[in-house]
Amino acid sequence: MSTAKAYQILLVDDDPKILLLLQNLLEDNGYAVQTAETGAAAFAAIQATPPDLILLDILLADLDGMEVCGQLRATPTTRNIPVIFLTAHDTPSRIEQAMNMGASDILGKPVNTADLLLRIRAMLETHHIPNEHQRLLKYITRVKALQSQAEELDETG
Repeated sequence: MSTAKAYQILLVDDDPKILLLLQNLLEDNGYAVQTAETGAAAFAAIQATPPDLILLDILLADLDGMEVCGQLRATPTTRNIPVIFLTAHDTPSRIEQAMNMGASDILGKPVNTADLLLRIRAMLETHHIPNEHQRLLKYITRVKALQSQAEELDETG
């Protein structure tokens, strides 16, 4: 897949293996990728080059990903950047907590790469919609449409 624009994605995870794996996946799919292993490094990267989307691990060595997301949402220049949480702890209470902190979406680890790419694409296509309710409906509709397209391709090819 080649994106029309090289969207900038900030990938934040304290596991260098996950960073490398996901960085390669995203770059192979046409995205420009910055990486950070800590919350502090993430904030520095955001100040240097604001990303179009952030993939954020919840458990980081210095700051909790929830704290990072909360600070992003509290800052006018970063509050509208979509944040997709990645976590090995995707319990219902953790998902609710993440959404309450302003997460745009949350995916469990290990990450299904096809699902991750699909959700990134849908998020980048819909995050500009100003009305939160309409944006969420459009995002869900887009995810379902992309899933259907992927299933059709699997069946034919």
